Amino acid sequence: KPVWTCIETTHINSTVLPTPAQIRSEVWMAIIHGSRGLIYFVHEWVPSFSEPGILRYPANMAAVTSINAQIRDLAPVLNSPTIAGAVQVASSNGSIPMKTMVKQYNGATYLLAVSMRSGTTTASFTLSGFSGAATVEVLGESRTIPASNGAFSDGFTDYGVHLYKIAGSGATLPGVTLTATDAVASEAGGNTGTFTFTRTGSTASALTVNYTVGGAAASGVDYASIGT
Repeated sequence: KPVWTCIETTHINSTVLPTPAQIRSEVWMAIIHGSRGLIYFVHEWVPSFSEPGILRYPANMAAVTSINAQIRDLAPVLNSPTIAGAVQVASSNGSIPMKTMVKQYNGATYLLAVSMRSGTTTASFTLSGFSGAATVEVLGESRTIPASNGAFSDGFTDYGVHLYKIAGSGATLPGVTLTATDAVASEAGGNTGTFTFTRTGSTASALTVNYTVGGAAASGVDYASIGT
């Protein structure tokens, strides 16, 4: 099922106001963990009720505007398939785990990364399928990082988020082909046919393949039932 995430942007009914950095972290944590939609909770009851409460806080309003603009710009990337097993990451601070997501779009690889705890750490990333020197663009931060054979490092502080773009595809999407390796079959004489599924690309993680059985022959009558 598609998952949507509600992001707090005001006091709601407490004395704590989320900062722009916290709002950004929550948004990208949600996306990296698979959320397909966002809802910004903008109401608040403290210090008094306001339905468009976020308008009281220009910095938070500016943050949401900027975050949404970046998500809109990256929409084709975010809506592309996630590449499983395409990156390895190590955190220099063992108490701060990292969460990542890898996408490929228009000849480039995108790595989305967030630190999942407060504190400071250096994350070391290794993207599979890359060789030689490359330049990593840190999106929205006006800086680049050199990479060698798909490996580079960057610093993260207090639930920090960095979005990276690297020219080239690196690891490729797994693919599945279906071939009728024995296309002739008949009920008479027990002549069976054979279909072969072949997987290509990375085998670093499990891959679920859904297929549909069709045709005039009836499953379980004209041939033994086939699972899907």
